[in-house]
Amino acid sequence: MAIVNLSQEELDSATLLNPSTSVARGAADVVTNFAKGALQGGKMTSDATGAGNVVSDTFKEGTNALDSTLSQGAKDQAIINEARRIRGEQEGGLAEIKASLLNFFESPADTIAQGAGTYVPALLAQKIP
Repeated sequence: MAIVNLSQEELDSATLLNPSTSVARGAADVVTNFAKGALQGGKMTSDATGAGNVVSDTFKEGTNALDSTLSQGAKDQAIINEARRIRGEQEGGLAEIKASLLNFFESPADTIAQGAGTYVPALLAQKIP
């Protein structure tokens, strides 16, 4: 993911470069984010045995591959969200909470889908005897 250095004013007034993403394309992005969440959940589980192992690296490659299939609008929003998150983290306290809330409210379906996807590995692990 690219990290950009935007002023707070630029972040607050940011608009997506491609706001005309169709409903079908937006739905595909939600499904992709769910799958990304599942891979990230698998990576987190695998990292419990030691980060950087072969399984963990495979999950990361899969996540990166899915990133490339997102619409341009979703990619642009991810860059804005990441820049906002980093700025909030640097400022700390309420700025970090505000950044997280703004990111959620700007793309709630994608955020929820990705978060829900992280539960898939845990649910599958419960099925293992």
